[in-house]
Amino acid sequence: MPADLVRLLRTALAGLGLALGLAAATPATAAAGLVDAAWLRAQPAAASVIVVDASPGPAYAAAHIPGAFHMDLMGTGARPLPKPELERRLRSWGAGPDSRFVVYDSAGTMWATRLYFDLLLHGVAADRLHLLDGGLAAWKRAGGAVTNQSTPAPEPGRWQAPATGPDLLMRLPAFLTGTGELQTTATVEALNAGYYFGGQRFFDRGGHVPGAIHWPTSDFFNPDGTFKPVAEIRRMAAHLGLKPGQRVQTYCGGGVAATVPFFALKVLLEWPDVGVFVGSQIDWLRDERKLPMTPWARPQMLRDATWLAAWNDEQFRIFGIARLGVIDVRNEAAFAAGHVPKAVSLPAARWREALADPGRLQGELASLGLRPSDEAVIVSEGGLQPDAALAFVLLESLGVTQVSLLMDSVDEWALRGHALTRSAAAAATTPTPSAVPASAWTDLTRPARPLLVKADIADPASTYPRLIWSTGPQAPTITPAGPTVHLPVTELLLPDGQPRPAHEMVARLNKAGVTRWSEVVTVADDPGQAALGVVLLRLLGWPDVKMARP
Repeated sequence: MPADLVRLLRTALAGLGLALGLAAATPATAAAGLVDAAWLRAQPAAASVIVVDASPGPAYAAAHIPGAFHMDLMGTGARPLPKPELERRLRSWGAGPDSRFVVYDSAGTMWATRLYFDLLLHGVAADRLHLLDGGLAAWKRAGGAVTNQSTPAPEPGRWQAPATGPDLLMRLPAFLTGTGELQTTATVEALNAGYYFGGQRFFDRGGHVPGAIHWPTSDFFNPDGTFKPVAEIRRMAAHLGLKPGQRVQTYCGGGVAATVPFFALKVLLEWPDVGVFVGSQIDWLRDERKLPMTPWARPQMLRDATWLAAWNDEQFRIFGIARLGVIDVRNEAAFAAGHVPKAVSLPAARWREALADPGRLQGELASLGLRPSDEAVIVSEGGLQPDAALAFVLLESLGVTQVSLLMDSVDEWALRGHALTRSAAAAATTPTPSAVPASAWTDLTRPARPLLVKADIADPASTYPRLIWSTGPQAPTITPAGPTVHLPVTELLLPDGQPRPAHEMVARLNKAGVTRWSEVVTVADDPGQAALGVVLLRLLGWPDVKMARP
């Protein structure tokens, strides 16, 4: 196309309010990669800016910003375009060394952030790359014109990618390693709740990568499709337990949705170490090792008889391979009739007595040979029982590293062919030669968020308002002040005490209004029922859950 004709086209489009030119300075209204429609319409036709629509082909064909080029990512699968191909594409748009890029999609979707990621990955400088906040919908609201005519090809530009770009792209080996480094690396899944909790699936297995934090793309956008304020995104990140200095790796089903949390953390919050596992579930699930998936945020909370029988082995204990304590909360008569080998008896009545002052348990737990650095496995009548849940909450409130529940009953244990130990109940409560120093318990570091609170006293560490969840069959005798929802915790369990499928529980909680974007405090006349609520929400990954204490 002749240069004079290109200049005439740019002038005409500028009259429609399109920004195909840009002043030399970085735009004052472009905050950390975002520009709004008013800013884009106001730009003069003085220098090169390349506007790119990342929407799927039919959407672009129906309506797009005049002068916008199209980049259809639907055909690229989970792989970014190779650098030579992307370089060729940018030159075909007339891009040169001084060009800036504004990318957009319809509004509040993942296509613009994916294109942003690809451009950044292949060397477009961050200070010359912008995303139109709110996309085409925001452009229309601002009075911008649209067209269904393709943009004529300009004269080829001279843009050339640098030899190396930023380290943003993760492959399966590095991603897999990161999932096991929970102290330094956070894994974020960007799919909706149906996928994360196993109710929907893209491929052969539902659920999510073990250890992944659920942060779907919809959480990042306002109803109009614009990004939420930076302060709110930072608040959400803190609520989910993410920290600016840690490594964050994002993934989804096919490597597109994962770029939304990437953009929010890397660009808007300016966190230094954020990467995208572009292969996402496609690569994870087709790996020949059959890598695991789970519907639970904390699957390690639930143990079965086969697992416990293996890790409770005498030889494993002698050589220090198995580091666990088994605590039976059934009554003394049931314990004496038959219990899991190496278990100690601490009946439910004792846990209820200690509820007002859990610290009173420390000496008793030490005398029974239990170490807070070991996993504590709670044995009850099977399933999720109120007595076991109360012991779980008290142990976690004391700072025990890992607490889990044996989901099988002692009868099921025996039916599977595992040995039972029978002994006098009195012998189980006397100090043992393996008693540990009391200081092992008194010197514990407590959880950052307490599990036991007074329901009428606000917790300054919480980032969202308090919500009271009444978990008993009826509303509690004394109802704390504040927003309250009533959902009997038994509705989340099957008759045998096993949890309902994760996605069903989440649907019932959402319908009742037990949102994870709150500080949830469970209350019930029976503390075991309140504790069950804590256990279930912890299992599902609710980040700020507590139980009202007397």
